[in-house]
Amino acid sequence: SDTRLKNTMIEAAGKSGWGIPLPPGSGRGIAGFTGYGGRITHVVEVTVDDSGRLTVDKVTAVVDPGLAINPDNVKKQVEGALIDGLSTAMKAEITIDKGGIVQSNFDSFKWLRMSESPETNVHILSGSSGPSGMGEVGFPSVTPALCNAIFNATGIRVRKLPISKTNLSPTSVEDKKKGEIKISAHPNPFTGSFVIEGQFDGASQSNIELSFLNITGVEVFKTRINLNGSGHFSERIQFPNLSSGIYFCRVNSGNANQMIKLIKK
Repeated sequence: SDTRLKNTMIEAAGKSGWGIPLPPGSGRGIAGFTGYGGRITHVVEVTVDDSGRLTVDKVTAVVDPGLAINPDNVKKQVEGALIDGLSTAMKAEITIDKGGIVQSNFDSFKWLRMSESPETNVHILSGSSGPSGMGEVGFPSVTPALCNAIFNATGIRVRKLPISKTNLSPTSVEDKKKGEIKISAHPNPFTGSFVIEGQFDGASQSNIELSFLNITGVEVFKTRINLNGSGHFSERIQFPNLSSGIYFCRVNSGNANQMIKLIKK
């Protein structure tokens, strides 16, 4: 519903080549932010090699600062903010040992070096409002765009920062998949009911729990169904009388879990 933010997203997708296929191990992620009177969208492009080493290849940013009094200064604020965002997301952290801060300078508080910095492209959309603040606008959407790019490249969701705490190597994905297999639901979209089926080869329990969440992550109902001897399940679900829209089904059986998206007509 935010037209200015939507316009930055559309422009960023176009400027970044969104939808153009990337080689294996590479991915793109997108995220936007509204605040301080401005709007911005970041598209981050990454590569993750077989050892799990992360490289940020390119960042495209489209900002609507309202009236850009000094366009060069707007671009430099966004460039600096995205380096700050990447640095804090990838490796910078403050830790405490025996009541004292461990990091005392840039030898221990890691920041992105020039050799690690990506190609950056900042584009300004002329807004109809007055000038916005630019000191903070370019920071918040960098990290979610980066983590979305990592997921697109590897299938791994980053759940803690800095990202250096997460194993991004392909073997970590294989280890994760040992206890799960893709779940399917049909029909999808559905009206009143649908069939959910799949198989958990590594399930540690004889039954599975299905939790259904709305788009905000609130659980709307849950149920349990039994696995057969081979770990296969197939069950028709009578969906509650809830409004149309997007829902998520989280399937869990001990160490095995999966989530799928459902659309109710």
